[in-house]
Amino acid sequence: MSTGFDESRVRHGVADLGEVQLHYVEAGAPAAEGDGESRPLVLLLHGFPEFWYSWRHQLLPLAEAGCHVVAPDLRGYNLSSKPAGSAEYTADKLAGDVEALIGHFGADTATLVGHDWGAIVSWYVAMRSPQLVERIAILNGAHLLRYLEVLDADPRQRRMSWYVRFFQRPWLPELALTAGRCWGVRTLLRRDPVRKGAFSEEEIDRYAEALLRPGAARATINSYRALGAAARVPAGSGQSLTELHRRIDHEVLLEFLGHPALTPRRALA
Repeated sequence: MSTGFDESRVRHGVADLGEVQLHYVEAGAPAAEGDGESRPLVLLLHGFPEFWYSWRHQLLPLAEAGCHVVAPDLRGYNLSSKPAGSAEYTADKLAGDVEALIGHFGADTATLVGHDWGAIVSWYVAMRSPQLVERIAILNGAHLLRYLEVLDADPRQRRMSWYVRFFQRPWLPELALTAGRCWGVRTLLRRDPVRKGAFSEEEIDRYAEALLRPGAARATINSYRALGAAARVPAGSGQSLTELHRRIDHEVLLEFLGHPALTPRRALA
């Protein structure tokens, strides 16, 4: 199936955020100071095992709607920096990157659209720095506390999340992820989409190419290792996941596969 995406119409760039450099793709012009135009910044945050390319079909329509839209490769993915060690991939670190990215583009606030891991990062930014967030849209990404509660209480969810436990192991997940030039990821993209044939072989090759970059497999899995370590921090330490979470008062749209858009009350009750 043809992608219908003209990559020549978007711009590639690198944001130097000090601790890391994030590669990004953008479309639409940022609002220049004093020009009287309102072009809100929209950040599209991908999940695992993806990269900016997951948003190829949204970049240009959002730009044409008057937004300055940016899709970064998150820390550890594709062409962005890949610092060593799982401690460099905590949700706080990833959220800090997004906060710095908003400043890099000279915006006061941004709308965050997050899928999967990008959804977790969006939740965290909204909790850590609410003054930077206009609104958030969450695609297939329950609030982390709610997810961990269900994971602890529901055997079915534990079975579905088997890979989270598997990713806590050293070196073996990286080997499995990249074996056969990412055979498992290729199979997933061919077999699992609701819309069969959603990915062309050329598109699947691009996802595999991003994961096969030096250090990418370990870096992307390190986010899960950091999450596993955080989940084991005991309450009362001042650093447990429960104690780090704060109320979110922003407008939130939740969209889950196979369900209509949900309000937070319906989705998290």
